[in-house]
Amino acid sequence: AQGTIIQWTSKGYISGYPDGTFKPNNSITRAEFVRLVNEAMGYTKTGYTYFSDVSASYWGYNDIQKGVAAGYVRGDGNGIFRPDDPVSRQEAAVMISQICSLGQDYASAAKYSDYRYIASWAAGYVGAVSKAGIMAGYPDGDFKGDRYLTRAEAVIALDKTLNYKAPAEDDREELNNYTLKETSLKDKIIKG
Repeated sequence: AQGTIIQWTSKGYISGYPDGTFKPNNSITRAEFVRLVNEAMGYTKTGYTYFSDVSASYWGYNDIQKGVAAGYVRGDGNGIFRPDDPVSRQEAAVMISQICSLGQDYASAAKYSDYRYIASWAAGYVGAVSKAGIMAGYPDGDFKGDRYLTRAEAVIALDKTLNYKAPAEDDREELNNYTLKETSLKDKIIKG
């Protein structure tokens, strides 16, 4: 992650600590992650929603409101955001999937050996970001959805988010059966 971290710090998306270190293996809070997303994606429009644990004087209040306006911040359904809690890998997957409009892909999530431990509200999003190549599992086959996202993982995943290009849609004509009338076939999918 070193090269990407250097790029992101030089662009001002993320900074290190006052002692000159970056601490790539440290966790990143939910509010810090939202600020990082907004910086990288260029989100500036603010929305409004009330979270009982985020006051207007909180340092990340404006960034959280920008995340609401961009459509990737929703809180936990109980009216709280938990801004100072570390962001988990599955929470990050949900937000990234919302940013890229990936939808959900349960089949891709089911390929992880710890699939049954991924929260039901996150599993489809974990599959979607995995299929898109934005986030990946570990060499042991686990996704480890409840593990805290590290600063290095956040930078790598968001760099991939920033550079994500949706695959082009297949505009070939689909036919169940086809009787050959020409000397060649082009732009057709024959299913029969």
